[in-house]
Amino acid sequence: MTYQVTQSVQSYSVKLQSSPKFKISVSAEASSVAGSLTDLNDFNPSGVQDKYLVMYDAATQKYVTVNPDVVLSSAVTDPISP
Repeated sequence: MTYQVTQSVQSYSVKLQSSPKFKISVSAEASSVAGSLTDLNDFNPSGVQDKYLVMYDAATQKYVTVNPDVVLSSAVTDPISP
C-alpha cells in the first residue's frame, strides 16, 4: 500500500493507493489544538498552583485544579472500591 499526502494552506489530503481507493481530507477549520490548559473551555484555571492535580468536577462539568492532599484524604475516608 502506498499513500500520498498533500498540504494546502488550511487542509491536508491523504490518498491511499490500494483497492478500493479512498481519500481522507482534514481541514484546519474542523479542528484546533489548545496551546495550554487555560485555552480550553471546560477548564477552570482558578486556584492553579504548583504541584496541584487536574480533576473533572461533574457539578460544574469542568476540569478543575485540586490539592493532592485533598485527594489523598478523600481516598482514606471514602476508599475506592475495586
